[in-house]
Amino acid sequence: MKEDKAKNLINYFGATLIILAIVLLVMTQNINFDFIKAPTIYKDAGFSFNIEEFSKIQQDYFNFRQRMTNFEESIAQFGNTGYVIIVILFLFALKSVITIVPISATCFLSGALLPSLLLAVFVNFLGLAILMSMKYFWGKKFGGGNISKILKRYPFISEFLEHNGSGNPWVLFAFRLVPSFPVNLISQLYGSMKFNFKNYLLISLAGFSLKLVSFTIMGGNVFDPLSSAFIAPIITILFVSGFSMLLINAIISFITKYTGDKYKQNEDKTENIEKE
Repeated sequence: MKEDKAKNLINYFGATLIILAIVLLVMTQNINFDFIKAPTIYKDAGFSFNIEEFSKIQQDYFNFRQRMTNFEESIAQFGNTGYVIIVILFLFALKSVITIVPISATCFLSGALLPSLLLAVFVNFLGLAILMSMKYFWGKKFGGGNISKILKRYPFISEFLEHNGSGNPWVLFAFRLVPSFPVNLISQLYGSMKFNFKNYLLISLAGFSLKLVSFTIMGGNVFDPLSSAFIAPIITILFVSGFSMLLINAIISFITKYTGDKYKQNEDKTENIEKE
């Protein structure tokens, strides 16, 4: 009963995220954002205007853009991009020990602070590789921790995840797609299973890539939150997150069915032996 409720809940959240993505997509096609951005458009074009003549939402947007512009200028005065990169990479490394803020927030931050999108994406991939590598080798040396102990109670699920003792690559990819799923937990588990490190890193980065790039683009366009460059990644993340949750639910259902069939087969064998 509890398993059914959990699976229904996952389906509900997955479907909700997909619906939100569709709603946001429809809104972007039907709302005139240029009208809301009128004060900033006039300013960029060099026109003089009185902000009090615009609506409340237009004034709020203009004031937000002003604050973000001031923030951008203060970052530019800081000057040394190298220091920013070092701090961002340090934050990624620190996440392998202490989760201060979500990885998505760090990706967003680098997009906002670094001067180019390509550099921000590269730094985020490098930082994520450092994070996942550190936790992988921690698991390889010290074991899977609590999650390994939990899996020992469910041998058939453990067998499915281990995939002949080396780790299931498809499950790894699916877990990297799921939003907010503990990155360190899976990294440590696959390290403890001694999954091939090169394959582990490539699969993990591939599974996380769409979210990483999307959050980085959002950070790079945070100064204009009503632009398509900011909104499109949000829609992408919602779609990917929703479908990945449905995918994970399908995997859980498969494992549950597989476990039940295995258990039934073992029971049947036991009964046949007792009869003989």
